[in-house]
Order: sequence, then C-alpha cells, then structure tokens
Amino acid sequence: MIAWPLACGIAVAEKTRAVGFNDGILTIEVPDAMWRTELREMSSKYLAALRQLLGDSVQRIEFVLPQAAAHQAAQR
Repeated sequence: MIAWPLACGIAVAEKTRAVGFNDGILTIEVPDAMWRTELREMSSKYLAALRQLLGDSVQRIEFVLPQAAAHQAAQR
C-alpha cells in the first residue's frame, strides 16, 4: 500500500489513498465518481508501475468511493 504514491505520482496521491490489499487486489479510495472513472482508464499504467516496484503481487487495482471503502473496512 505504501507503493501507491510512488506508482501514481504526487498529484494523484494527494487526492487518493490506498485503503486495502487483499488477494492481489489493491483498493484505492478516490474522492468522487469522476476521479474513479479517470483512474480506471489509467489503471494499466499504474498497475505496470506497481509491478515494477513490487513484482506480480498486485493483480488488479480497484478504485472505490469513500463510503465503499468504509463499508469494506467494516466487513474485515
């Protein structure tokens, strides 16, 4: 999760945060649906950057809104 800012850059890291990593899925909280859409379109770029840093441990990136992130955390 600490590799997220390195993969996405400062501007994106200031608006997002890694909230979970489970079964190869990195969950990133985004501020709104527009950010989620934009970052989904760039997810292959971020995934490639994460794999350079971490190898193949990250299989997918999931972008969630704050209420979804809170719900996921409550289920753990």
